[in-house]
Amino acid sequence: MSAGRESTSNPLAGRQLNRRHEFRKDEAWLIEHHDHADTRFHLVWRNTFAVADGVAASLPRAVAEALIGDHPPVLLGQLDGVTHWAIDVSHHDRTAIDDVLDGSTAGAMLAGLRDSIAVLPAQDSNLLAFASGITTWHAKNRFCAVCGGPTMARAGGHERHCASCGTTHFPRTDPAVIMLIGNEDKCLLGRQAIWPPNMYSALAGFVEPGESLEDAVAREVREEVGLEVTDIRYHSSQPWPFPQSVMLGFHATYVSGEIVAAPDEIEDARWFTRDELLESRAMGKRGFPYMAPPISIAGVLIAAWIDEQV
Repeated sequence: MSAGRESTSNPLAGRQLNRRHEFRKDEAWLIEHHDHADTRFHLVWRNTFAVADGVAASLPRAVAEALIGDHPPVLLGQLDGVTHWAIDVSHHDRTAIDDVLDGSTAGAMLAGLRDSIAVLPAQDSNLLAFASGITTWHAKNRFCAVCGGPTMARAGGHERHCASCGTTHFPRTDPAVIMLIGNEDKCLLGRQAIWPPNMYSALAGFVEPGESLEDAVAREVREEVGLEVTDIRYHSSQPWPFPQSVMLGFHATYVSGEIVAAPDEIEDARWFTRDELLESRAMGKRGFPYMAPPISIAGVLIAAWIDEQV
């Protein structure tokens, strides 16, 4: 990893948000900062968000309360002293949400996070990534995994408690490794059949139980393309709330084997030289390969390899 590298250079990551962990169980603080006139609420409607003029649009409490219903808000934290909450309004129809936005936030419209990353300020994309992941967790954990009883949100939305058996559930993030494999002046890129034509990217996969991150990197490369690697080096990470992952980026070095793309994993994989990737980067979507965009950690890993910053 490059010396002094800051994870905030990766899209969706950020350190500006103070998550206020110490106040999540302080009911008086939560009420005060829920009701404060400056407090802002970010609506999540079926994994889309309100965006206006290139920034995340938020609602004041008076407007947000009319939408909350049975879905309590989740504390996100504070930015510059202002408290931010997420509210899942997916139980409303689209017309109701559009009406609220039209009446309270000029020019705001619903947009997916993938489409917004490139235009949002870093702290806004980080805030919405948090909102996406935490509201998805709530939607998937309304019932206890131990006894099947209903669960209720508490601790500012950072726990769900089952009154039936007493189990407390906490938000979970699925770790996934993503790795760029180098072989002297070439690196390995693969593609999935569902991707846009000519798009190639770094290999990736989820970490399995009982597995270290380094073991996961070696296993995924072996499973997807039949190669052995060594010198596995951590580079950086990126929250990836699609729906609840964190991508852990690595570089590694080719040892042996011939590329055999696993048909149930990827459509194609091949070696590309640095010169080929430099030319492709200069041409953008017209180049071959069309590389993973810079909004993803895959793009960051590829760019670092191209620029010899590994």
